[in-house]
Amino acid sequence: MADKDKWGQMFGGDAPPKSKAPELVVNQPVKPSYNAFDTQDKLLGFTVHCPSVKAGHQFFYHHLHTITFNEPDYTFLFITTSTSVIRVYGHNLQSLAVALGMHTCKSFTEFHKDVFAAPPDDGKAFIEKIDVALIKGAELPQAAAGKNGEAVTGS
Repeated sequence: MADKDKWGQMFGGDAPPKSKAPELVVNQPVKPSYNAFDTQDKLLGFTVHCPSVKAGHQFFYHHLHTITFNEPDYTFLFITTSTSVIRVYGHNLQSLAVALGMHTCKSFTEFHKDVFAAPPDDGKAFIEKIDVALIKGAELPQAAAGKNGEAVTGS
Protein backbone atom coordinates (compact mmCIF):
# COMPACT_ATOMS: atom_id res chain seq x y z
CA MET A 1 0.00 0.00 0.00
CA ALA A 2 2.92 2.28 0.66
CA ASP A 3 4.06 1.71 -2.95
CA LYS A 4 0.65 2.80 -4.21
CA ASP A 5 0.85 6.04 -2.22
CA LYS A 6 4.39 6.57 -3.51
CA TRP A 7 3.36 6.08 -7.14
CA GLY A 8 0.23 8.19 -6.58
CA GLN A 9 2.33 11.07 -5.35
CA MET A 10 4.75 10.78 -8.28
CA PHE A 11 2.17 10.62 -11.04
CA GLY A 12 -0.71 12.56 -9.57
CA GLY A 13 -2.70 9.47 -8.54
CA ASP A 14 -6.27 8.64 -9.36
CA ALA A 15 -7.82 10.88 -6.71
CA PRO A 16 -8.58 14.48 -7.64
CA PRO A 17 -6.67 17.13 -5.71
CA LYS A 18 -8.32 18.20 -2.48
CA SER A 19 -9.07 21.82 -3.21
CA LYS A 20 -12.15 23.90 -2.67
CA ALA A 21 -14.29 24.52 -5.75
CA PRO A 22 -14.09 28.11 -6.96
CA GLU A 23 -17.05 30.28 -5.98
CA LEU A 24 -19.07 32.17 -8.54
CA VAL A 25 -18.16 35.81 -8.94
CA VAL A 26 -21.80 36.81 -9.16
CA ASN A 27 -24.38 34.83 -7.26
CA GLN A 28 -27.70 36.45 -8.15
CA PRO A 29 -31.08 34.77 -7.91
CA VAL A 30 -32.70 33.86 -11.22
CA LYS A 31 -35.56 36.23 -12.12
CA PRO A 32 -38.73 34.85 -13.68
CA SER A 33 -39.41 35.65 -17.31
CA TYR A 34 -41.82 38.50 -18.04
CA ASN A 35 -45.28 37.81 -19.43
CA ALA A 36 -47.48 40.88 -19.95
CA PHE A 37 -50.79 39.08 -19.43
CA ASP A 38 -52.41 35.68 -18.87
CA THR A 39 -55.69 34.40 -20.26
CA GLN A 40 -58.23 31.80 -19.24
CA ASP A 41 -61.80 30.94 -20.23
CA LYS A 42 -64.91 31.66 -18.14
CA LEU A 43 -63.56 34.36 -15.86
CA LEU A 44 -65.47 36.66 -13.55
CA GLY A 45 -62.70 39.25 -13.33
CA PHE A 46 -59.06 40.16 -13.83
CA THR A 47 -56.11 41.19 -11.66
CA VAL A 48 -53.78 44.12 -12.31
CA HIS A 49 -50.25 43.75 -10.90
CA CYS A 50 -48.15 46.90 -10.33
CA PRO A 51 -44.80 45.70 -8.90
CA SER A 52 -43.28 49.19 -9.10
CA VAL A 53 -45.53 50.33 -6.24
CA LYS A 54 -46.09 46.87 -4.75
CA ALA A 55 -49.84 46.95 -5.35
CA GLY A 56 -52.39 44.73 -7.03
CA HIS A 57 -56.04 45.28 -7.90
CA GLN A 58 -58.87 42.85 -8.58
CA PHE A 59 -61.60 43.96 -11.00
CA PHE A 60 -64.77 42.17 -12.04
CA TYR A 61 -65.94 42.07 -15.64
CA HIS A 62 -69.49 43.10 -14.82
CA HIS A 63 -68.01 46.49 -13.71
CA LEU A 64 -66.08 46.98 -16.99
CA HIS A 65 -67.39 49.91 -19.07
CA THR A 66 -64.99 50.81 -21.88
CA ILE A 67 -61.61 49.92 -23.36
CA THR A 68 -60.02 52.75 -25.34
CA PHE A 69 -56.86 52.25 -27.42
CA ASN A 70 -54.91 53.93 -30.19
CA GLU A 71 -55.01 52.23 -33.57
CA PRO A 72 -52.96 50.88 -35.28
CA ASP A 73 -50.10 51.25 -32.78
CA TYR A 74 -51.75 49.93 -29.60
CA THR A 75 -49.26 51.72 -27.32
CA PHE A 76 -51.87 52.57 -24.68
CA LEU A 77 -55.16 51.32 -23.27
CA PHE A 78 -57.58 53.27 -21.09
CA ILE A 79 -59.91 50.95 -19.23
CA THR A 80 -62.84 52.39 -17.33
CA THR A 81 -64.80 50.48 -14.73
CA SER A 82 -67.52 51.53 -12.33
CA THR A 83 -64.83 51.91 -9.65
CA SER A 84 -61.64 53.04 -11.45
CA VAL A 85 -59.74 54.23 -14.46
CA ILE A 86 -56.82 52.04 -15.51
CA ARG A 87 -54.16 53.48 -17.83
CA VAL A 88 -51.83 50.97 -19.51
CA TYR A 89 -48.77 52.12 -21.47
CA GLY A 90 -46.51 49.86 -23.55
CA HIS A 91 -46.40 48.38 -27.03
CA ASN A 92 -48.16 45.60 -28.95
CA LEU A 93 -51.16 45.85 -26.61
CA GLN A 94 -53.78 44.74 -29.17
CA SER A 95 -53.87 41.17 -27.83
CA LEU A 96 -54.47 42.51 -24.30
CA ALA A 97 -57.32 44.72 -25.56
CA VAL A 98 -58.91 41.76 -27.34
CA ALA A 99 -58.57 39.52 -24.26
CA LEU A 100 -60.21 42.18 -22.07
CA GLY A 101 -63.01 42.65 -24.61
CA MET A 102 -63.65 38.90 -24.72
CA HIS A 103 -63.47 38.61 -20.91
CA THR A 104 -60.62 36.09 -21.11
CA CYS A 105 -57.86 38.22 -19.57
CA LYS A 106 -56.98 36.67 -16.21
CA SER A 107 -54.31 39.22 -15.22
CA PHE A 108 -51.86 41.76 -16.59
CA THR A 109 -48.59 42.98 -15.14
CA GLU A 110 -46.27 45.92 -15.73
CA PHE A 111 -42.61 45.14 -16.33
CA HIS A 112 -40.22 45.93 -13.48
CA LYS A 113 -36.49 45.28 -13.91
CA ASP A 114 -36.04 44.26 -10.26
CA VAL A 115 -38.70 41.54 -10.54
CA PHE A 116 -38.41 40.13 -14.07
CA ALA A 117 -35.64 39.11 -16.44
CA ALA A 118 -35.31 41.43 -19.45
CA PRO A 119 -37.92 40.37 -22.03
CA PRO A 120 -36.88 39.55 -25.58
CA ASP A 121 -38.00 41.92 -28.33
CA ASP A 122 -40.24 39.31 -29.91
CA GLY A 123 -43.29 41.37 -30.84
CA LYS A 124 -45.38 40.19 -27.89
CA ALA A 125 -47.30 42.56 -25.63
CA PHE A 126 -45.14 44.60 -23.26
CA ILE A 127 -46.48 46.82 -20.47
CA GLU A 128 -44.16 49.63 -19.39
CA LYS A 129 -46.47 51.32 -16.91
CA ILE A 130 -49.88 50.87 -15.29
CA ASP A 131 -51.70 53.67 -13.46
CA VAL A 132 -54.84 52.83 -11.50
CA ALA A 133 -56.95 55.78 -10.32
CA LEU A 134 -59.53 54.61 -7.78
CA ILE A 135 -62.84 56.37 -7.25
CA LYS A 136 -63.01 59.16 -4.73
CA GLY A 137 -63.28 57.83 -1.21
CA ALA A 138 -61.20 54.71 -1.82
CA GLU A 139 -57.90 55.00 -0.02
CA LEU A 140 -54.67 53.06 -0.10
CA PRO A 141 -52.03 53.12 2.65
CA GLN A 142 -49.93 56.32 2.69
CA ALA A 143 -47.02 54.69 0.82
CA ALA A 144 -49.17 54.33 -2.30
CA ALA A 145 -51.17 57.54 -2.01
CA GLY A 146 -50.59 60.20 -4.64
CA LYS A 147 -50.86 64.00 -4.47
CA ASN A 148 -53.67 65.49 -2.41
CA GLY A 149 -54.53 62.09 -0.93
CA GLU A 150 -55.66 60.64 -4.27
CA ALA A 151 -55.21 56.90 -4.34
CA VAL A 152 -53.11 56.28 -7.44
CA THR A 153 -50.95 53.28 -8.19
CA GLY A 154 -48.59 52.40 -10.99
CA SER A 155 -45.04 53.28 -11.83
